[in-house]
Amino acid sequence: TVTIGQFEPYDDAGATALDKTDGDITGDIVIDNPLNTEVNWTYVITYNVTDNEWNPARQITRTVYVVDQTGPNLSEAEPIAPTTSHTPSYSFYSSDTGTITYGGACSSSVTSAINDINTITFDTLPDGVYDDCTISVTDIDGNTSTLNVTSFIIDSTPPELTEIHPILTPGNDSTPSYTFSSSEEGALTYSGDCSSTTTSVAVGNNLVTFDILPDGIHNNCSIMITDRVWFTDT
Repeated sequence: TVTIGQFEPYDDAGATALDKTDGDITGDIVIDNPLNTEVNWTYVITYNVTDNEWNPARQITRTVYVVDQTGPNLSEAEPIAPTTSHTPSYSFYSSDTGTITYGGACSSSVTSAINDINTITFDTLPDGVYDDCTISVTDIDGNTSTLNVTSFIIDSTPPELTEIHPILTPGNDSTPSYTFSSSEEGALTYSGDCSSTTTSVAVGNNLVTFDILPDGIHNNCSIMITDRVWFTDT
C-alpha cells in the first residue's frame, strides 16, 4: 500500500512479470490505474498479464490512499475596529469545515467552522489592546491551520483632562505654554482664540505652546482630546 497527500504527484512503481518459457514479459502487463490525486479516496491499481499461450498470471494489486494533509485556508474577512464593546464580533473565512479552537486572550462559545464566512462573538474582554488572539480550525482529517487576529482595541472609558498649570495672567508672553493631564492618548484639537501645532496627547502631563496671540483677554480657549474610539473630553 502507498499513502500520498492530496494533489501530490504519484509515480507508480509498476510490476514485473517473468515466465518460465517466455522469459521477461513485463512489457505485456496491462495496468488499470484509476488514481485521481485531486480526490481523497482509496484507489486499487491492478496488474494483469498473459503469456504467449494466453495463460493468465495471478492478478496483483497495489492500494493507494490519497489523503488530505493540508489544513484549511483561513483569512480575515473583517478586522475589529476600535470599539467600546466588551464582546466584539469577528469574521473570518475558512475553506473547510472543522473544529475551532482559540488562543491568546480571546475565547468564544462558537466551536464549529463552516466552509464560508464565519462570524463569531468573543467572550467578555476588559478594556485593553489585544494582539495575541488566534483562531485555529482543524478539519475532519486532523489538519490544523491557525489565523492571527489583527490587533484590536477595546476602550469604553472617555478620556479625562485635568488642568495642571494655568497660564499666568496678566502676562507678556504672546505664545504662552499650558500644561494639562490626560488619562488617555489621543488626538488634540483647539477652539476659540487658541491654536497650536501640537496635535497629539500622551497619557500623563502634556505641555502645549499656543500659537501667537494678540494682546487682549482670551477667555474662550478650549482643547479637546479624541481617543481611539472617538470618545472626547474638553
